Amino acid sequence: EEEEDGEEPALRAVEVQVQKRETERQLQARINSYAYISQKEEEEQWKDLKVHLQESDVAYRLWDKLMAPSTDPHPTKDAKERSYLSRLDYLHTFVPAIGGAAVGSEAAPSGDKAQAPSQPQVQATAEGVSDAAKVAFPNAMKALFSQHSVCSMANVRQWLQDPKGGGNSAAREAATLTDQALNSMVLELSGLPLACIRRMYVLKATGKPEQDGLRKIVVDLLQDKESLKRHDIMEAANHQNLPVTDTLYNKVVKDLCVSRNQAWTLKFGADMP
Repeated sequence: EEEEDGEEPALRAVEVQVQKRETERQLQARINSYAYISQKEEEEQWKDLKVHLQESDVAYRLWDKLMAPSTDPHPTKDAKERSYLSRLDYLHTFVPAIGGAAVGSEAAPSGDKAQAPSQPQVQATAEGVSDAAKVAFPNAMKALFSQHSVCSMANVRQWLQDPKGGGNSAAREAATLTDQALNSMVLELSGLPLACIRRMYVLKATGKPEQDGLRKIVVDLLQDKESLKRHDIMEAANHQNLPVTDTLYNKVVKDLCVSRNQAWTLKFGADMP
């Protein structure tokens, strides 16, 4: 329908932006970029949780709900002792800790009656492998940790099983061990200064004096805290009169940690193909 006065409609300027299509390589580079990963981490929804220590009222109430009531109205003292299970042992049956003692095994005596074990623990746990495997194992672990400072149990098994990695036919025997036995071999037979932090093996020293001072500080802090701020690290370094440059800080911290929600957390294993 024509305009009543015959006037033409007013023209409006329209801006058009043309975005060049990304190639697969450019798309992958953007997805792997620090800015993209940081953006995705910020978009994650978090819920604040309250921590209740094992001696708190909440912990005791929860513990009472987990334990079934006794069916014996008049248990004898001997029956009580035989049926007793500590809270930690009870929980370890659901979430066994790496290298932890199996539930039901005899605990080491305390006080004056304590005696040193007649043989090292690792000898008992490494019985499933040959002497040749025990000899080859340290070289395999040194090759692994020369490339990766933080490794999971799965990383260790993968490395031992991979002929292109550290696994020769002898060292591959260790990959068939149970988690507890392999854990003992990693910590006792690798010949490396390793710490096990939240189920991750962490190289505590690299043999480089200019880095190992700060490295020890970071590893010690990670054993007590799941996340670190730059202030935490610098404060601990200043306490030990250790000068830290930005280059040294970035080298050591990024070798052990990843940035998450504006804090540093321990790497979740090695990025292995």
